Amino acid sequence: MTHKLPNILRLSLPLIAMMSLIGTWELVLLLDKDRRLYLIPGVATVIKELWSNLSLYVSEGIQTLIEAFVGFLIGNTASFLLAVWMSYSKSVERIVYPYAIALKATPIVALAPLIVACFGQEFSSKVVCAAVISFFPLMIQCPEAFRRVPEELLDLFHSLGASEKQIFFHLRLPLASSQIFSALKTASSLSVVGALMGEFMSPTGGIGKLLIQALANGWGGQLIAATIVSGIIGVIFFGLIHFLQARVVYWAPQSF
Repeated sequence: MTHKLPNILRLSLPLIAMMSLIGTWELVLLLDKDRRLYLIPGVATVIKELWSNLSLYVSEGIQTLIEAFVGFLIGNTASFLLAVWMSYSKSVERIVYPYAIALKATPIVALAPLIVACFGQEFSSKVVCAAVISFFPLMIQCPEAFRRVPEELLDLFHSLGASEKQIFFHLRLPLASSQIFSALKTASSLSVVGALMGEFMSPTGGIGKLLIQALANGWGGQLIAATIVSGIIGVIFFGLIHFLQARVVYWAPQSF
């Protein structure tokens, strides 16, 4: 039997964790007498940097979010269609799967320069990086989820004369929906990583550009502030998918 935490405790736990992290951060800097962590400023410096250049971080953050979102849509649309095809054809799965795993095993840091060389240094290369890295969770998890249907339910649908299209949309897809959204949550975070990697390879805009600038010039405040903003982008994207899951798969228990 599981017990739900009181609402006030659920809300306070993340705040307690954040305050503990900030306290540890300041303590580490206090103990760093030799200034080995010279690029890591105090919390007050980071807050001042964010507040002084808020419009810059918002505009660059929106660019990264758009790149990640467009790449997420492209990558997961292709991934979903391929997963459906693979779930109905073992031959297609045997042909596609080895190449998909080989591509997945290749780090995006190795693929990003090739993608930039093919698609240029502007928006499209970042989108492709985001699409490539967010493509795999759905494709790997969904074919088996679509096949995992109780035989008695399949027999019931067949006895009622349901077509394969009706079986897919009214049986296979609803049963696999929780696993689909779980894969989409993973893909949402990966798409932000892909967009940032594209920006690292071609720093023409976005949070990746700010990170590269900060590292090259030793701007510790900007380095930490941009890192925080990239984390916020990932949380926003993940939260959007979770919100959609709670509305679409309302019958399934949610993780938080």
